[in-house]
Parts: sequence; structure tokens; C-alpha cells
Amino acid sequence: MEYPIITIVWTCVALFVITGAITLLGLVGLVTLGGNQPAHEYYLKVLFKTLIVELVVISLGTFASSVTNRADNSALNKNLTSTLEGLETRIRTLEIDFLQKK
Repeated sequence: MEYPIITIVWTCVALFVITGAITLLGLVGLVTLGGNQPAHEYYLKVLFKTLIVELVVISLGTFASSVTNRADNSALNKNLTSTLEGLETRIRTLEIDFLQKK
């Protein structure tokens, strides 16, 4: 089930890199967008706004992911701790039973 998520993430990364590259090339003047000067400025503004929106979305996604992972990790740690305590108790019980039978 992870493969579709990985595919989506890498597609978003590729789109971000392509948008950034085209925007930077347009700002430097190596690429002309839309053919003439007014169209070039229009498309450059749209690409720049798109790049800003992508940065905001990536930042929010990263923040949400880190908050979710911390909450999941704390619940997981509590489960693991209680499981380990249960195992330690069971091992002690088995050791005592084994030593009493000797």
C-alpha cells in the first residue's frame, strides 16, 4: 500500500523541481514564456505564485506529518512499554517456576 503514496510524493517533488527550474530560468531570462513580453511577465507571475503555494503546502504537509508521527510514536511507545513490562513479568514468573521445580 505504500507504493501509491511514494509515487504521489515523488510526483509532487518532480513538479516542484520543474516549477522552480522554469521559474528561475524565466527570471534569469534564459526562457521566454508565452512568446511576447506581456505574456512572459504574466506567466512568470503565475509560476512564481504557484511556487509560493507549493512551498506553503509542502511546509504545512511536513508540519502535519511531524505532529501526527509524534502522536503515533507516543502511543506506540506506551504500547511497547506495557508489552515489555508484561513480558518481563511473565519471564520472571517462568524463572521462578523453573527454579522451584529444580
